[in-house]
Amino acid sequence: MLINPTKYAINEMQEKLKTFRLDEYKKDMGVVSLRWRLRRLGCMWRLWRMWRSWCLWRLWRMRRLRMRRLHRTWHLWCMEHLWRMCNILAYVAFVVHVQRFDTKQ
Repeated sequence: MLINPTKYAINEMQEKLKTFRLDEYKKDMGVVSLRWRLRRLGCMWRLWRMWRSWCLWRLWRMRRLRMRRLHRTWHLWCMEHLWRMCNILAYVAFVVHVQRFDTKQ
């Protein structure tokens, strides 16, 4: 005796359709969509963490390289900043002098 599996599958589907309730289906779909939303959010969170870690690593690497460059040429850096500060101070002194000269008359 041969058993026809499609007939039993069709019968099962018909029984399921008889006992089908829309609110349970909607509830189930809500769970599925919530699960999908959470999965998508987790994926986005992972992407954001990867991007942030790459950016931070790049920033840290550039800072390290900058510090190495500064350590290699610290005397030039000091001289350059001393020169800049002197220029700024000279400009400030000149502005103050001009203002004093303007207020005297």
